[in-house]
Amino acid sequence: MEELLRLFQQAAVEAGESTYPMKLLFGVVMEESPLQILADQRLLLSGDLLYLSSAVSKREMVVEVHHQTESTNCGDGAHSHAITGMKTVVVHNQLKKGEQVLMLRMQGGQRFLVLDRVVRP
Repeated sequence: MEELLRLFQQAAVEAGESTYPMKLLFGVVMEESPLQILADQRLLLSGDLLYLSSAVSKREMVVEVHHQTESTNCGDGAHSHAITGMKTVVVHNQLKKGEQVLMLRMQGGQRFLVLDRVVRP
């Protein structure tokens, strides 16, 4: 999240100095690996041009858990136990081929921040 905030701050500072200020774009994921996104139906982006927010990335997250397992019969009678505390989970939120995305073209038009998926009702 700090990286995302830093990118926004840097983009805002650089936007005032640029003839190409920030702009929102729509795109479609053409390939997952390596990631390729077709922006505005004409510009194929990949590699170092793309920055991903945590909303569209695989990442680890620490969560607080307060859960009781279901009771099971394991020979010695019923058994269940608590799962509590801080646990690390992996969130698999990578982009998939065909998904639509919302992107921010950063100053100069040389870097693109993929903000999130776009879902149309």
